[in-house]
Formats: sequence, structure tokens, C-alpha cells
Amino acid sequence: MMSTVNGRIIAVTGASGGFGLAMAKALLDAGAKVGLIARSADKLESLCAELGPNAFAAPADVGHSEAAAKAIQSVAAHFGGLDG
Repeated sequence: MMSTVNGRIIAVTGASGGFGLAMAKALLDAGAKVGLIARSADKLESLCAELGPNAFAAPADVGHSEAAAKAIQSVAAHFGGLDG
């Protein structure tokens, strides 16, 4: 199933740890480009440096709809689109 994400652009919330980070890593391993969204900008920047060029940090508190929308737009602008 994960092979179907190869080349896709996907945003993952809660990506600074736990399930969100595990999902982001699995998607990256399967060939996706991943926008990591979470509140901690420093943590996301550090993770993206570790994960490589197909990971992009989009810090936001998704509890606020405007911040979430801006983060999604940021991921789409960085990678040139968004698939999921």
C-alpha cells in the first residue's frame, strides 16, 4: 500500500514525534515528499535536516484553522502541489 505514495506530496500533522513522526518517516521511506506540521519549529527544522530534502518543516498549531491552512499552503508552495 505504501508504494502508492511514491512521488506524492503529503502533509503530516503531529510530525514532531510519536505516530506523526513515524508516519512521516514511513512515507519518506516509500518515496513521498512530506510536509511535517507541528508546533515546535526548532524540532521540525532539526528533523528535516536529519530526514533529508524530501522533508519540509511547516510549523503550525493545527488547533487554529488559519495557522493550519497556512501550513498546508506552505507545503504546497514548497513542493509545487499537494496530494494528501
